[in-house]
Amino acid sequence: MKTTYFIAASTTMLMALSAHAQNIFPATGSAGIGTTSPNASAMLEMVSTTKGLLIPRMTATQRNAIVAPSIGLMIYQTNSTPGFYYYTGATWTAITPKSKGWLLTGNAGTSPAANFIGTTDAQPLLFRVNNQVSGSLDFSSAANTSFGYKSLVSNTNFNNSAFGYQSLFSNTSGGYNTAVGTYSLLNNTLGYQNTAIGSNSLQSNQSGNYNAALGYGALLNNTTGSSNVAIGNTALLQNISGSGNIAIGDVALYNNTTSNENIAIGNYSLYANTTGTSNTATGHYSLQANTTGSNNTANGNSALFANTTGINNSAFGVGALSANTTGFSNTAIGKSTLQANTSGYANLAAGIFALQNNTTGYENTSIGSYSLQNNTTGNASTAIGAYSLQSNTTGYGNTATGYNTLQFNTTGYNNTAVGSNALPLNSYGTENTAIGTDALKNNTSGFENTSIGSQTLITNFNGEGNTAIGYWALRYSLNGSLNTAIGKWALSQNSSGDFNTAVGFHAGTYNTTGWKNTFIGNDAECLNNNLINATSIGSDALVDASNKVRIGNTTVSSIGGQVGWTTFSDGRYKKNIKQDVQGLAFVNSLQPITYTVDINGLDAYYTKGRKLDSVYEKMKVNMKESSDKAAKIVYNGFIAQDVEKAAEKINYNFSGVDKPQNKDGLYGLRYAEFVVPLTKAVQELSKMNDAKDVQIIEQNKKIDNLQNQIDELKLLMQSVNRQSPNTQTNAQLDQNIPNPSRQSTTINFSLPAKFSSATIIVTDNNGKNIKQFILNAAGKGSVSMATGSLANGLYHYTLYMDGKMVDSKKMEIIR
Repeated sequence: MKTTYFIAASTTMLMALSAHAQNIFPATGSAGIGTTSPNASAMLEMVSTTKGLLIPRMTATQRNAIVAPSIGLMIYQTNSTPGFYYYTGATWTAITPKSKGWLLTGNAGTSPAANFIGTTDAQPLLFRVNNQVSGSLDFSSAANTSFGYKSLVSNTNFNNSAFGYQSLFSNTSGGYNTAVGTYSLLNNTLGYQNTAIGSNSLQSNQSGNYNAALGYGALLNNTTGSSNVAIGNTALLQNISGSGNIAIGDVALYNNTTSNENIAIGNYSLYANTTGTSNTATGHYSLQANTTGSNNTANGNSALFANTTGINNSAFGVGALSANTTGFSNTAIGKSTLQANTSGYANLAAGIFALQNNTTGYENTSIGSYSLQNNTTGNASTAIGAYSLQSNTTGYGNTATGYNTLQFNTTGYNNTAVGSNALPLNSYGTENTAIGTDALKNNTSGFENTSIGSQTLITNFNGEGNTAIGYWALRYSLNGSLNTAIGKWALSQNSSGDFNTAVGFHAGTYNTTGWKNTFIGNDAECLNNNLINATSIGSDALVDASNKVRIGNTTVSSIGGQVGWTTFSDGRYKKNIKQDVQGLAFVNSLQPITYTVDINGLDAYYTKGRKLDSVYEKMKVNMKESSDKAAKIVYNGFIAQDVEKAAEKINYNFSGVDKPQNKDGLYGLRYAEFVVPLTKAVQELSKMNDAKDVQIIEQNKKIDNLQNQIDELKLLMQSVNRQSPNTQTNAQLDQNIPNPSRQSTTINFSLPAKFSSATIIVTDNNGKNIKQFILNAAGKGSVSMATGSLANGLYHYTLYMDGKMVDSKKMEIIR
C-alpha cells in the first residue's frame, strides 16, 4: 500500500491563499469544489470521480529558480529523479513511498537487498511464544544468540548460543556455551565454553567447563566434569564429575561417573567403565567390560573386551587381548593377539595370532604372525618373526628372531635363535644359542650349544656345549660336545669329536672324531682325523700327531716375542734328579750347519692323503712368491738326526730331540734344551780358568799399588795449591736443584770478592750452547732456568771466571 501527500500539500497551498483573500471563503470558513457542503473540519474539500488535483510541474532547474520558497512548498519534478518534492526550509527533499509490512500470509515482490525482518537501530531482536522469550539476536558485545522456547532466559553473561526447547534454560553467568537440541545444557548455570548438540545433551551440567556433547543424552548427567567430549547417543551418559574424557559412539563410556582422561571411540567402547582412568578404546566393544582398570589402550573390534581391572594394557587389532580380565602391562598388536590372556602380564604380541593362546604367561615378547601362538604359561620368551616359537607351551626364557625360529619348541627353555629356520626343530633342548639361517636346524634335545652363522651345527641332534661361529662351522656335527669352532667351515666335518677348538677359516676341517684338539688360523689343520690333544697355530699350520703343537706354516721364517718362552721348571714337582748332564764332550761333538728348507717337499708331506679343494689351490698360487722366498732363506742350526747320534755316542739322554711317533713323522729340535749342556760346558771351562785367577789377582794388586801412589801425588799437589793464593779457589759451583728437572731448575754459585768477569754456560750433551748467564755480583748467588721446553737427556753447565773454567757439572731433564 502506498500513501501520497497530495492532500496535505493542497491544504497548505489553500491556507496560504486564504491569508490574502478572506472574501472568497463562505462564512463557515470551509470552501468546496465539486460540492456545496464541504466538511466543516476542512478548509477546502474537493469532490470528483473523474478528475484530480494537479500540482505544478517543472524541471529541477526551474524548481531551484523559485524565489524564497516557503517551508512546505510542493512541486512535481519532471527530470533528474522525477517525483514529488517539498521544501524543508533548507533543501528540496523527495517524497518517498513507504514499504508495506510483512504479512501473516506471506509476501511477494521482496528484495533480499532491501527487505528484511529485524531492527535498524542498536537494539536486539526478540522472539516470544506464549509471551515467553523464545529467541534473541543480540547485537552488542554480549553476543548471545538463542532460538527456542525459554532458551537462555536467565542468562547474564555473553557469547552463548542456544537453539532448542529450554536449551541453556538455567544459565546465568556461564559464557561461550553452545547448546543445540531440546533440553541441551538445560541446568547449566556457571559452566562455560561447553558445546552440546542433541536432545538432553549435557542436560545436568551446572559448572563443568570445556565439554563437548553431540548426540541424544550425551553427557546427560554431567554436573561438574570438564573438558569431556561425547559424540553418540547416550555417550558418557552417567558421567558426573569425570574430566578430560572422550567418548565417540553409541553408549561409549556409558557408565563412567568420576574417572578422568578416558578415550572411547566405537559403539559400547568402555561401556562399563566407572572409575578407571587414562584408558583409550577405539573400536566397537573395545574395553567394554572395563570397570576400574586404568591406563589401558584398546584399538579394534572387541579389543580388551573382557578387561575389568587390568591396567597398563595396550591392544591393537580385532579380538586383541579380548579375554584379559586382570592381566596388566600387556601390549597386543594384530588380530587375535593375546586373545586368551586372562592374568598374564608384561607381554608384548605383534602380528596376527601372536601369543593367541597365552593365559597366564608373563613377560613374553612375540612379534610376527603366529609367533608364540600356542604359549600358555611360558614366561620371559621373545619371538620375532612369523611362526617363531609357534609351538611353545611352557618353555621360558627363549628368544627367537626370524622366520620359523624355534617353531616346534614346546618345553625347552633359555634358548636363543636368530635367523630364518634357526633351531626350528628344537623341542625340549635348553640354553642353546643359534644365530644365522638354518643354525642348529636339526637340534631337538641338545643343550648349551652356541651356533652363530648360516648352517652352523646344522646336523646337531643332541650334542651339548658346542660353540660354532661362522658359515658351516661344525656343520656336520651329530652328537659331538663341548667343541668351539669360529670361522667359515671351522670343524665343519666334525661328527662326534669332543673338546675341540678351531678358530679361523677352514680351521680343523679334517677332524671328525678327534678330541681335545686346537686349531687356530686359516686352514690350521691336522693330518689325521682322529688326533688327540694336538695343536696347530697359524695360517696353514699342520700338526701330524697327537699331543703335539705346531706353530706356523712352511713359509714362516721367524717366531718370537718381546720376552722369552717360559717352560715349566718347579723343583717341587721334579723327581729323580741327577747331575749327569754332558758338557764339553757333547758340545764338541755337535755339527753346526747352515741350510735351506725344502718348502715344496714339506708341503707335499703335510698334504699327503688330504682332499684339497679349489680354495686351497688358490691359496697355494697366492702364496707362491712367499714360498719361493722362504725356500731361499739360509738358517743356522743342527740336524736332529746328527744331534741324536752325538748324544747316543756318549750315552747322553738328551731331551732336545723331538723324535717322530711313526717312521714317516718329522724330526724336530727343542733348541731351548741346548742351554743345559752349554751351561755344563761353561762350568767346565770355568774350572779350567780357575787356575789362572790367582795370577790375575796378583796383577791386580800391583795395579792397586800404582793407583795409591797416584792418589798420594794428587793430595800433595792440592796442599801446594792451598798455600799459594789463587782467587779461583774461592769460586764455587753447586749442583742444580732439582735434579733431574721437569719444568725449571736453580743453580747456586759463589764468587770471590775480586774478579774481572764470570759466566755460567749451559750446553747439551753434544756441546751445543743452550743458555748463558753473565754474573756480576761477588759472593753467593743463583740463577734460574726454564727446562720445560728442552728435550729429555743430559746437559752440562760450566762456571768460567776471568777466562778460565772453574767447575762443570751435569744436569738431567725428564718429563
